[in-house]
Amino acid sequence: MGKTKQDINEYKGYHDVTAGSLIHILRQHGIDTSNVFTFSEKSDLQPDITLNITGKIFDNKDVYLELKRILTSPTSRGKRILLVSDTGTGKSFGLIKMIHELNEKVVTAKSSDSFSNQFAAAYACPRRALINNLKGNFESDGNSTMLTGSDGYSSLERDIIFKQAPSFITTIDHAPRILESKLNEKRRKRKEYKDNEFQGLLITDEIHVLSTDASFKLDTIRDYFISERSFLDMGGVSLFVTATPENLFFSEYDLIIQINQEDHEKPFKEAGYSILSNSTKELKSLFLRMIRFAVETNKDRQLLVFIEDTSWIEDYCQELQQQNINAIGIMAKKESERQEEEITIIDKGNVSGDIQVILSTTVLSSGVSITNNQEKAETWVLCSHNSMNHELTRLIQMSHRFRNKYNAFKIFFQKADAPKQRKAFLYQTFLKEEIKKAVNSKELIKKVRKKPTDFMITLDSMEKQSGLFSDDNGNLHVLTPMIQSNLIRNKTYYNYKNQDVLIRELEQRFQCEFKNLDENMDDNEEEDEEEANAGRIGLSNLSSKEIIKMIIEDKSMYERLKKEYIRYGLSGKNGLIGKLEKNAKNDFMYFIEHGVDYEIVKQVMKCHLKAGKDGKCSYLEHKVASQEVEKIKKAKDASIQVTMYQEVCNRLELAKDKGGKDYI
Repeated sequence: MGKTKQDINEYKGYHDVTAGSLIHILRQHGIDTSNVFTFSEKSDLQPDITLNITGKIFDNKDVYLELKRILTSPTSRGKRILLVSDTGTGKSFGLIKMIHELNEKVVTAKSSDSFSNQFAAAYACPRRALINNLKGNFESDGNSTMLTGSDGYSSLERDIIFKQAPSFITTIDHAPRILESKLNEKRRKRKEYKDNEFQGLLITDEIHVLSTDASFKLDTIRDYFISERSFLDMGGVSLFVTATPENLFFSEYDLIIQINQEDHEKPFKEAGYSILSNSTKELKSLFLRMIRFAVETNKDRQLLVFIEDTSWIEDYCQELQQQNINAIGIMAKKESERQEEEITIIDKGNVSGDIQVILSTTVLSSGVSITNNQEKAETWVLCSHNSMNHELTRLIQMSHRFRNKYNAFKIFFQKADAPKQRKAFLYQTFLKEEIKKAVNSKELIKKVRKKPTDFMITLDSMEKQSGLFSDDNGNLHVLTPMIQSNLIRNKTYYNYKNQDVLIRELEQRFQCEFKNLDENMDDNEEEDEEEANAGRIGLSNLSSKEIIKMIIEDKSMYERLKKEYIRYGLSGKNGLIGKLEKNAKNDFMYFIEHGVDYEIVKQVMKCHLKAGKDGKCSYLEHKVASQEVEKIKKAKDASIQVTMYQEVCNRLELAKDKGGKDYI
């Protein structure tokens, strides 16, 4: 190995070294490089316009006014515009302020000119939770309103709202109906409208979410884009907003605006990851223990934990409540079924002071802001075998739900077998290829339209399978979210198998190190360090009695074993816990599980230290026996146990009365 270091040292400074030279040196010394060097894809955003801010968008008046000028300019009519800016720059707040200003113009014009445009904007969100989070601010001007398909209005009431309100915040599935109503009004009175009049703004917030939602609600997304095309044909401006553009296809936008926050900081102080058990059963109990001990060891620590499996969230909430830990689960459900505390978190972004653990699906991950988190708060994400949480943009979004800088962002992976040979997943390259195929399919669709009876498949199905959709005028467009969703699913599986690649992508995105949390937990970190420790304190061959003695004499050993228990659980096969004698181990596990005071643990461990073959010690067995005696004492039946207990008590009383003589 010394010769290898010498060879590599010759290349220090990188004057002559190349990747090929380094590979050659490593291979000369028998080092396998097949998985060391892999291709990676770099696809940077290339904006048409770049604006710089400090603080929030609305507070930078020159930037805010420039953005407003672009969106309301006659040159932007019929254009698709992408706005990219980091989470925390105030995108939603600034756009809502802009909508309020547009509303004022519409209301003023309406009072003086009955033919004036009565539509300002539609703000479409992919999640109802995000709508609820923005609703208060959106409706604060008295002109804007929230309107979704689940609001319970009759058709007549809905039509009245369509006519009265100039702006709406709504869901992706209900936006087409709002646009249709407004567009029909425009078509009826198009001659009366002025040529230079602003025709309205359609905002699609969190556009990246549509790329994943297309896998299970494709028809909804297709209908949305059909209505968007009709809106563009009428001269409207379509604005797409995101903080995570990594999965988007930039060529489908007419204009890309990037707003850089010069004083932007990552939302957390430190970041890390851990690789947990590959057994789903073990993982479920292990992750619950980790949550428990995180909040029990620091009562001020608040956890936001993202888990995709709703049944786990329900079970965890129940278990944590039983341990007097206030936990709340947030998942997709009807608004009428939500608890008051859930509504407060979603609608107002405030977490009640006594809630220590928030367990959530992706309901909270898209745009919802929690504004009253404490500095010691942490965000955890569980990436299990059946989860889509291995996706980069989803993790980035999850990391930003706490809006005040918090302590740590941690990712927990369920262990997966790494592929024998690594291959880079070139997402943007594949995306371009698939979109090109879809574009080439347009000619085939046009031929089928001429003679549809010559084909077994329907036009609608053929368009979907080709990644296309038709607008109201029959023009074909690429249904990009459908193509993206398929590739994202494949990329997510790739990340699941190549977790280190995902960590590197996150480190590049946040410009910080994600520490391996397992290094602080494992006994076998570095070979030379392990040998040194074993020689210094003799941990490698300790007996059960020796470990028990160390627990009694040193509280830090007790804390060390608690960490081992969090890692290995009841199996206790790894680390020092596995060396404890059975009864001592069972008692010790029980004390950790139930948070028993260290002084009591010491006393019981002293009993185990004295115990021999003929006089074993077991706190749990004595506890069970004591509980059984209490049951017998309270029982009123004539069972053998009760009869014997009563007889023993009677004889003890007789012995006491006769001066201690043995009557038993």
